[in-house]
Amino acid sequence: MKQALPEKDANVQRALDYLRHNRPLRAEEACRDYLNKHPGCTDHIRLLSLALMKQDRAAEAEEQLRFALTLDADFPQLYEDLGSALAMQSRFEEAIPEFEKAIQLQPALPLAQKKLGQALASVGRGEDADEAFKDYIDSDPERAEIIKGIELQRAGKHDEAIEIFRDLLKGNPNNVNAMRHLAVSYWQGKKRLDDAEALLRRATQVAQDYTGAFVTLGALLIEMNKYMDAVAVFQKATELEPKNVEGWTGLGNAYGRAMYPEKAVYAFEKAIAINDNVPGVLSAYAWELKTLGDQAAALKAYRAAVKAKPKFGQAYWSMANLKIFKFKDEELENMLQQLERDDLTDVEDIHFRFAVGKAMEDKKDYDQAWHYYHTGNQRQRMTVEYEMIELENRQKAVKDVFDAQLLNDRAGVGYDVPDPIFIVGLPRSGSTLVEQILASHSQVEGTSELPILGKIAESIGR
Repeated sequence: MKQALPEKDANVQRALDYLRHNRPLRAEEACRDYLNKHPGCTDHIRLLSLALMKQDRAAEAEEQLRFALTLDADFPQLYEDLGSALAMQSRFEEAIPEFEKAIQLQPALPLAQKKLGQALASVGRGEDADEAFKDYIDSDPERAEIIKGIELQRAGKHDEAIEIFRDLLKGNPNNVNAMRHLAVSYWQGKKRLDDAEALLRRATQVAQDYTGAFVTLGALLIEMNKYMDAVAVFQKATELEPKNVEGWTGLGNAYGRAMYPEKAVYAFEKAIAINDNVPGVLSAYAWELKTLGDQAAALKAYRAAVKAKPKFGQAYWSMANLKIFKFKDEELENMLQQLERDDLTDVEDIHFRFAVGKAMEDKKDYDQAWHYYHTGNQRQRMTVEYEMIELENRQKAVKDVFDAQLLNDRAGVGYDVPDPIFIVGLPRSGSTLVEQILASHSQVEGTSELPILGKIAESIGR
């Protein structure tokens, strides 16, 4: 017969289980119930503070931890947690000595080293931060190998990175960091996406609170056009960390790709409430607002994006694409100033030229409009892979295959529903214009059929 745990141990285990399953309120209740009877138990006070921090109640957690330290001034984890509570309140100068005290009492606290490095970096003490991060990395040989693999990833040496992460997993099959980064190496190397997905799903099973693995998995699922699977994964990430900008942004992207613009807007608004200065998020938010027909709100978001990143040419071009929109004089001047920069990427430069062309056209300065459209197209042409002979051969093959005999043989074959509207025409014949006219109707939505059908075609026979 299994012997029952003592009351304290049983309560600690229950609170830990609640925390592991991301139920901090229940963990708080369990700790408070025990502390009502045993108010001086530092283990429970510490668990209570962790539950409070999980609920973004850092000031209350700080109060509990300071009280616990009056009961046990040599408890290293209490200092680490106090430093975390202070860092959550952006009080990094105060957090630094708490992390240092924790490490002094117990040098083998790797996360305290990492948190110390982050706090030092936040106050501009770069060299000290580098030293703390070095101690963090050196304290674990597997961690050092992970960092080495990540550096190879960033250098584009995916095969070498894959070898390192595979070796780590041979020695430790449950190393979730190695799983995650091996998956990223497969993904970035444009191969074995199915294996990458399997690795990330395994990582989220082994470490069910590993938010980073959920975020990476969600992004991969979007890449694989598994949009509703991505939605479920990003929802889990936001449950684990409600203040995780990447989680909410990924959820917004997944909902947007799945054609749920209202839900995408909600997710992006949650991300922006956490950090309102991320240009890519603001631009994606604006796109979904535009999809819903809220042009005023879309413009406000696009303008916030270019304020956060003045050389964000894509946002200016997206504004120009609102059709009935006209740039203000100061916005045109800003775009012209950006074109004088020598650090624009090709894509940024092209977007600015097309946007300036639209602005000049609206001002009826057609010579300047033509100049910017023309130079934009010249630069765009350099980024496009186009072979005239290849295109001619493809068109001939289409004509040879889809002849009258084939169409007659397949008369009546297909999926007979009235919902989709296919617009068929020759290149440059106005099919896109027809789509835009139809999509202006409240019951018609232009979709992403070209990339989706292309990926379906590529996947046939895999």
